[in-house]
Amino acid sequence: MPKMDRNKWMYEIPRHSHEYLTEFSEFMKVADEDRVKKHKKKVSCPCKKCQNFKTYEDLRTISQHLIVNGFVDEYICWSWHGELLVDNHSVRYEGNVDGTNANTDSRDDGYHDNLEDMLHDLEHNIDKNDFDKLQQSFTDSEKPLYAGCTKFTKLSAVLRLVNLKANNNWSDKSFKSLLELLHDMLPEDNELPVSYYQAKKVMCLMGLEVQRIHACPNDCILYRNVYKDLHECPVCGVSRLKRLFGSAKDAKLLRWNVEERKKDGKLRHVADSSQWRNIDNVYTEFGQEGPKPPGNDIDVYLAPLIDDLKTLWNPGVAVYDAYKKETFNLRSMIFCTISDFPAYGNLSGYSTKGSKACPLFEDNTSSRWLKKSRKMVFTGHRKSLERHHPYRIKKDLFDGTIENGRARSPLDGETTFSRVENVNVVFGKTNKSREKGIWKKRSIFWRLPYWKYLQVRHCIDVMHIEKNVCDSLIGLLLNIQGKTKDGVNVRYDMAEMNIRKELHPVEIEGKRPYLPVACYTLSKAKKTKFCQSLYGVKVPKRSISIKYITWKKVPTDDKDQLWRAIKNYWRIKEDTNKKEVIKLCNTSWKRFKGKLRKNYMLKGREPFEKYNFIEEDTWADFVLRENMVDKQQLREKS
Repeated sequence: MPKMDRNKWMYEIPRHSHEYLTEFSEFMKVADEDRVKKHKKKVSCPCKKCQNFKTYEDLRTISQHLIVNGFVDEYICWSWHGELLVDNHSVRYEGNVDGTNANTDSRDDGYHDNLEDMLHDLEHNIDKNDFDKLQQSFTDSEKPLYAGCTKFTKLSAVLRLVNLKANNNWSDKSFKSLLELLHDMLPEDNELPVSYYQAKKVMCLMGLEVQRIHACPNDCILYRNVYKDLHECPVCGVSRLKRLFGSAKDAKLLRWNVEERKKDGKLRHVADSSQWRNIDNVYTEFGQEGPKPPGNDIDVYLAPLIDDLKTLWNPGVAVYDAYKKETFNLRSMIFCTISDFPAYGNLSGYSTKGSKACPLFEDNTSSRWLKKSRKMVFTGHRKSLERHHPYRIKKDLFDGTIENGRARSPLDGETTFSRVENVNVVFGKTNKSREKGIWKKRSIFWRLPYWKYLQVRHCIDVMHIEKNVCDSLIGLLLNIQGKTKDGVNVRYDMAEMNIRKELHPVEIEGKRPYLPVACYTLSKAKKTKFCQSLYGVKVPKRSISIKYITWKKVPTDDKDQLWRAIKNYWRIKEDTNKKEVIKLCNTSWKRFKGKLRKNYMLKGREPFEKYNFIEEDTWADFVLRENMVDKQQLREKS
């Protein structure tokens, strides 16, 4: 009797009919054979409710589910039950030459199950053009690493090695050397790739897709969408130079004279000649790439990101949750941007230079140009104080005026959008027609449907503010040349503003003007004492181990001991708020871990010489945790 088309018997004919039950029995036989072959106790249930995410030991339970609920949609290839997808058709997998399945793994770490889940997730979310790659991934997941190997398949071995590379910060060169060594050590017929490039090709569907997009060197456009097939920029007319630099091999050869040529004074190449050097000296910019930050043209490069964010906002992306064994709709949004002040201007579109540089006060910004210092300063900050604050009437301490003004309330998103709605800018370094108002452009972030409803859209990084203020104070106190904010020009500007009369410069005939000593001026002895005090700062020896994942995981006893050590060392009063002190310790502890990560872990260094209280096992665990992709899973296990 010829076999009935699966689409027909699984989804069209009644489930109580003789034809359905006959074909259904064949499916249950395939599922049971696959369980025995893979040494599994449970079988995935492909009914509409379970959708292969739930497993059962008793096949009768699965039979009941399928009779009552029917098969999940489009489950023509029984990939969860031992079949492979070949040329968009299902074929039975018959196992390895030794009669066992290469995916059989005696280990109980769940690694194989995760690999299988990833492959099935790919099967349900893959593009039609990638069926051949998916087929190859399934084949590699079943192919033994070498004849007779039952512990690793080609795909599982590559994934484990790449994971080790990431965890231990191996360079591509060292990883390639390891692959070559392992390839030689294994039997001759082994399937292990011998380069990082080949390894990435094996697991290409497992990672994020990398899409290379050409850009105009003048930041006018990206060669995508309607510009994809153009050979020159439609804005500035610059050639795309696709032929030479589009090939990595050709591009490397074209850069040889700068990056790889020996420069020992000997004449081997025309680049070693005096004429070549003369051209470099006279026309310094000719041979230099000199990439510059895009600045206001950053929107050109943010366009692909904004497109993805719009998709993540609505309709979202179907994502498989390996922990709950179910698919959910992932949606995402930008809460706010965080940057320093110059980048704030590039992202928001507001002009952060000139006399109206404050994005809160806009046209009402109080500013003044200092003729001697040749810089713009901003006044009027007292507008933000309470109406009867004493600082409002103290002229001499500020700019010589009494402040009666009041700060306006920050603009909401819809009002701000109305300011930029009709601002249209052509991007590119060659474009000279820039907006002359306080808004340079309509930021690309306004394309996000929710952007105008956010109360706070752009934030200033506190770290930069802290650093700049600290640098200014230290430079002023120690009178560091080039760093101090005090000087003869500043004093003359004070005299012009008629403030701080005690600091005005005193003219002496035939000599430099005398600058009166300010209250913050330190003698050489005081400067030395100040530096020595900073150098001699000591902290309690009691510390919190870095083995804990988060501050909440630190035992209460350890926190109490730390509190007692701090209190005894610094002689803190009994009424001091313990909670606030511990909160500061939490911040310091996080910064210390971040410092270890940046200065040691990411650079492949060990901290034992400088921080001898860190044990080797603790450091190994710290590195492993910091490199794990799924930190949430780590928290659940701990």
